[in-house]
Amino acid sequence: MFYDVLTKKIDPKRVLVNEEMSKHISFKVGGNADFFITVNNIDELIYCLKTAKECGIKTFVIGNGTNLIVTDNGFRGAIIKLKFEKLELKDDTIIARCRNIISFTFKICF
Repeated sequence: MFYDVLTKKIDPKRVLVNEEMSKHISFKVGGNADFFITVNNIDELIYCLKTAKECGIKTFVIGNGTNLIVTDNGFRGAIIKLKFEKLELKDDTIIARCRNIISFTFKICF
């Protein structure tokens, strides 16, 4: 049911079932996630989270997959990968959402 509802608004190519997490994290370890979903914008993220909640599916949101370890037993639920980023400079403050590359952030600042 979760997959069917999700793929009404998100391309099925971006909703993977029983996906190896080792393909998506920097340490290249970990078991499978029941679902691995890539979202391209905030509206898709909200849709995924709302749909998962309605279907009783546990979620975990990731950025680039760095500094993340998934157990060999995998993740029973949906891993949602953000494929969008935002970096703002306000006065002398940097506002960065996940998925921002630190080296890129430094280039903007200096």
